[in-house]
Amino acid sequence: MTADTEKAFKLVENDLLKSVFVKYPFEKQIVTENKVTWLLRIKEHIESSNYTPGVCEIAEVPKGKGAVRPGSILTIRDMVAYTAIVDATYDKLHQELSWSQGIKDFAYSLATDENAGLWFKGSFSGWERFRQKSLELLEENTTYVVITDITGFYENIDHSILFSDLRQLNVASEVINEVRKCLKKWSPTETKGIPQGISASHLLAKLYLNSADRELSDLGYRHTRYSDDFRIFCTDYTEAKRSLIDLSRILRQRGLNLQSAKSRIVRADIVKPEFGSSAEIIENIVDEMSQPIVEPSPYPWEDDHEEAVPTVDQIKAVKRGFANYFAFADENTFDKSLFHYLLNQLGLASDNHAASYCLAIFEKHPEETTSMLKYFERLNAPEEVIDGLLAFMESPVAVYDYQNFLILEWFSRLSIRTDRLLEKCRNGAFDNNKPEYYRVICRKILAEHGTNTDIERIKRAYTSAVSDLEACAIICCMKRMESGRRNVFIAQVQGVGEYHRIAGVIAKR
Repeated sequence: MTADTEKAFKLVENDLLKSVFVKYPFEKQIVTENKVTWLLRIKEHIESSNYTPGVCEIAEVPKGKGAVRPGSILTIRDMVAYTAIVDATYDKLHQELSWSQGIKDFAYSLATDENAGLWFKGSFSGWERFRQKSLELLEENTTYVVITDITGFYENIDHSILFSDLRQLNVASEVINEVRKCLKKWSPTETKGIPQGISASHLLAKLYLNSADRELSDLGYRHTRYSDDFRIFCTDYTEAKRSLIDLSRILRQRGLNLQSAKSRIVRADIVKPEFGSSAEIIENIVDEMSQPIVEPSPYPWEDDHEEAVPTVDQIKAVKRGFANYFAFADENTFDKSLFHYLLNQLGLASDNHAASYCLAIFEKHPEETTSMLKYFERLNAPEEVIDGLLAFMESPVAVYDYQNFLILEWFSRLSIRTDRLLEKCRNGAFDNNKPEYYRVICRKILAEHGTNTDIERIKRAYTSAVSDLEACAIICCMKRMESGRRNVFIAQVQGVGEYHRIAGVIAKR
């Protein structure tokens, strides 16, 4: 096989910006220090079938209502290799999947302009097309709609079925073998599951549900799908019940199951406001603003559009909308799409109208942490926000390490220093009960803003580092150490490996 690692790196860079759950401090800086040679080495290993994937760690990512999903943590090296391997299937997958794009399947729609170097179109427009198509199908002799989704979709993808799908497309056996090698290493069961948050997995997931889309269509059902969320549009209640039975059977043959608690058969006239609720509210606000805008996706990591800064009069309409639908509304009516839209508009205007509300919902809506931190950043992190975030992290309700990691990463990115933050980091930097990625971000903050004693403690942690990335991050943290002692330490460890040598170079700069 031919591995285009340069293209793969560009795709991974896009994932790092938009969807990867954990970005290790210093990692990209280390691997790109000598990028050409580094990419060539990965390419040679893949093409000679000698690539050995590393370990996939898991972050427990909150998704609301007490539930979590497994967020995969791969090294950039593994992400590039995985992407390059899957890219070797792209042309065949594009040909196989093109029939359903924007018709049945709306998430991660395949790009038509290969010159862009990306596999997918903007996800923002995909959600809008999904909504519009759903509303269109409601008007086409629909009296009932089936709404359902899959339980643990990505983690339950069966490897043997996936590889069979690839063989049916005549994907080369050496490519399938390389995919198999990676997925076996990264799956908790060795036979099921693909890593989440990476474009390569989105592409394979699309293929995995392609046969379900075809069979539903062959059976005469009208449906739309956004990732693992299905909507089936039926002429009567009997057809709706039959479609749910058929979909359950189709998915069961692929090792998947529907979420019973989320499966509904709803009258079309009742569900129509649900499909268009956010859009209609937004359209009403937009009418007041005289500013055309599309409805945002409910997934904050997919917000990928550019917008103009609202005027003073326009932001007044946004504030009224926020007061009506959030500040003074029933918590049970929380609408993600509307929340993202209003927060985005307020952020573009650097208006702190929603700041207090956001600080108050970090416990109830941990899944919104990314969108709220983005809003706070646009406010230039006022003191009350910094104090509020620290108060939340110090409270017993801040139970998600991943959510706290995101907040610490935000503090680090904005180079914020407070004594309370440093104390929080001291507690986490050397706590082996915390995830590795959490310890690393705490150490980075201490290395940048802490005391000489903090840096000395970080140095001593080198001997207990559980991975090369953690060890190399410790080396990078030595930048502020007294140069003589730092250089002695670097001389002692730089012979361990290439990453260690590069980390030492970075620390000396």
